Amino acid sequence: MCSASQTSPNSSKRASPERDTETNASPKKTKSVDEPEAVAMDIVTVADNRKLWNATTKFSQHWASDTDAIGVRNVMAVFYMLAKMVAAGHAERPAFMDYFPKNEDWFKYVGRFLALYVKDVTSDGDLVRLSDTATRTAKEIGDVKIQTLKATEGADAMADLINADCNKATHEKIPEIVKGSDLEDPRLQLVALAAEFIQGKLSSPFKNDTEEDVAFHGTEGGESGTCHMMRQKEVTRNALTFKGDSFEATILATTTSKGGESNIKLVAVLPNADDVTKETKQTSKKAMEAAAAEFCASIDTLEALVATPYNQSLPDTQKKVQLPRIERKMAPFDLTDICGKELPEALMNDLRHITEVKTEGEFKMDPMCVSKVVHATYIKVDETSFEASAATAVIAFRSLGAEDPTPPEVLRFDRGFLFYLVDLDKENPHVLYHARIQSDDGLKAAPAAPKED
Repeated sequence: MCSASQTSPNSSKRASPERDTETNASPKKTKSVDEPEAVAMDIVTVADNRKLWNATTKFSQHWASDTDAIGVRNVMAVFYMLAKMVAAGHAERPAFMDYFPKNEDWFKYVGRFLALYVKDVTSDGDLVRLSDTATRTAKEIGDVKIQTLKATEGADAMADLINADCNKATHEKIPEIVKGSDLEDPRLQLVALAAEFIQGKLSSPFKNDTEEDVAFHGTEGGESGTCHMMRQKEVTRNALTFKGDSFEATILATTTSKGGESNIKLVAVLPNADDVTKETKQTSKKAMEAAAAEFCASIDTLEALVATPYNQSLPDTQKKVQLPRIERKMAPFDLTDICGKELPEALMNDLRHITEVKTEGEFKMDPMCVSKVVHATYIKVDETSFEASAATAVIAFRSLGAEDPTPPEVLRFDRGFLFYLVDLDKENPHVLYHARIQSDDGLKAAPAAPKED
C-alpha cells in the first residue's frame, strides 16, 4: 500500500474502530517504470476458468471474523475496473491482468454499480481529470458513473455524495461506506466504488417447519447461544448433501427473484466432529481450518454434483438439511491488508494511466497508490429466499428424488460452520460471499421469511 497510508493521521484507522485488532502491513516500495511488474507466482499455473475461484477462495481463507461476512466478488469487481483502466494505457497486455480470467462474463452481473469519484484539484490547486484511456475504458465497461469531488465543499460533503450512491445501489442495506475522515487527506485523488445487491429464492423452500430458539453451540472457546433452525420435511435434490475428508456440506439450489434458473448456490460446510465436539458440542478451531482449506479445492466436486442428472444416483446418502436463519450486517471494515496480500502489487502501488494533473499548463499522467480499501456487507437467508449486498471503496492517493422408506439422516448445522454464496458459472465459478458462523451473532435475531399471501 502506498506510503501515504502510514503518515496520514486518519488512514491508519479502520472504518469500524471496534474491529481494529490488527495492524496494517508494512508499505511496499513502489517500483520504478523500468522494473518488471510483480505477479503472483501461481498465476500462470491456474487454468483460465479456475482463476476467479482460486482468487476468491484465497480471499475467503483470510477471513476469520466470527460475526461478519465478505463480499468477495464485489472486491474483485472494483479492482478489475481499475485494472482495465491501467491496462488500457499499456501498449501490450500487462502481466498483472493474468490474475483475472480473460473471460469477463463474471464482471457483467445484474445488480452491479460502479463509480469513479475524482477530486477536482490537488492540494496545490492543480486541476485533476481522468485520462482519455480511463474515460474510454469506463464507456466500454458501461454504466460506470463518473463524478467530480469538489475540494472546496469539504471531506464530509464528498463522503455524503459517495454514500448516497452506495445506499441506493445496495437497496439501503449499506447506507455508508466512507466517512469524511477517510477523505480529508490532501493527497486524496480518486475513490473507486463497486456496490451490488442480489437476491433470489430457494428452489426448495423450508416451509412451515422452523424450530425457534434452538441451541447453537458455536466454535471452540466461544459461548453457546440460540438460533432459529429451518428444517426440511423431505429430502430434495435441490438441497444436495455430500462429504469431504474434513467436512459434510449442503448445496442449496436457487432461482432468480422472478423464478428463472440461477447459477447461484448457497453452500453450508459443517466441519467434522472431533474430541472438542464430543466434549463441548462445539466445532474445534482445527476442524474449521481444515474444512476451509479443503473447500477451496472442491470446485470440481461442486460442479460434478450440480451437473448430476436427476435420474442418476449421488455418491453420498442424501440427508434432510437443517440450517439456521441468517442475517448479518457488517459495518465498513478496512480490507487493505488482505487486498495487499492477495492482489497483484501493481494494483495496489502503481495505478497509472487513470488520472492526469495539469501542471505548467499541460495535463500529465499522475500515478496513484491505494491508501485504503473499505468494505461492507449484508447477508440474509430465510426459509424461502436470500438477499446479499456489498460495497467496496478503493481510496487512492497521489504517489501513486423418490421418498426413502426409512427415515433419512439429518445434516444439522447447530455448531460452528462455514457459509458460502457461490456462482457455479461453468466458465468462471467463484465465491460471491463468505461467512464463518462461529457464534449465534446474526442467528438469534434473524427474521423469518415473509408470510405468503
